[in-house]
Amino acid sequence: MVMYLVFALAHAGGFYSPMDIANESERFTSASAALQAPVAAAQAAAQARSLALIDHELALDMLGSRVIDAEREHHAVLRHEYQRGFSDLQSFTDTFVMDFDAAFTGAMQRVLGATDGLTDCPREVQQGQTLPGLPSRWVPNPACVGPDKNGELAAKMDADASLQAELDALLSRPWPDLSDADGPGAPLDGATQWVDLSRVADAFLQSLVQSTARSEATEQSRLELERTEGADDGYVDRLQSLRAVTAKKRNDGAAALLQAIERAFAADAKRSGISTSWCPRPSSLGGCVGADVTDTWLTTIETDRKIQKARS
Repeated sequence: MVMYLVFALAHAGGFYSPMDIANESERFTSASAALQAPVAAAQAAAQARSLALIDHELALDMLGSRVIDAEREHHAVLRHEYQRGFSDLQSFTDTFVMDFDAAFTGAMQRVLGATDGLTDCPREVQQGQTLPGLPSRWVPNPACVGPDKNGELAAKMDADASLQAELDALLSRPWPDLSDADGPGAPLDGATQWVDLSRVADAFLQSLVQSTARSEATEQSRLELERTEGADDGYVDRLQSLRAVTAKKRNDGAAALLQAIERAFAADAKRSGISTSWCPRPSSLGGCVGADVTDTWLTTIETDRKIQKARS
């Protein structure tokens, strides 16, 4: 009994936990919600840019030696800029998270420093084992003695003017932008109109695209594994060779369909007097100079009997 009274008196000031204070804090909740939009936008922009570069590489592979060197050099520049931009975004995010955490930790410490006799005790604990596919069961923590002070402490933290100033500065930081539009490239053969080859590949050459991507990814993983195990002699050369193999597979695999479509381009130019050719640069990276007639030709490719034979 005496030991129980000593224990109870020692905890008479109440209990708290940092996580429970954060969950009670209106400022923490609103600041976290305000972060969702810029974080989602940055992630979406990074993913869109990555997919656009993949589409660009795919078109360059399928067109092979017909693509001018300047377009391949431009792709290398874009890839380098993306890698640098993604690294900047990752660094920005890491710093932001640390500063965000530090702002609330500092405010919480100021509140706790002005309050005596509190015990750090999570208000709920997990009961039983967690089963796959089932939610965890949480129950009041029997170790927490005295009044629950989390709401009171959260309210004091929310009233901290220094915290608000730090959050205002944090939330006003401009996020790195990976979605900058690129300028247009040149369609093959200087044509007046162009068709986005990456969209044609996505619509009619999915099997080729997926199989070559899978094969390259598998082989690249093997090379990476060998490198981590110390066998990295010639790694760069082998990676370049792998890229060349993938490019040739795509060039060979797409040749029949592309030739059939190009014959249709030529026939249409005879009738209309307007030339049409491929644009190796995806629309998402700026497309090409001239008129984009991709939508029209997607319908033609779908319905033209001669082209259908090449697709089968």
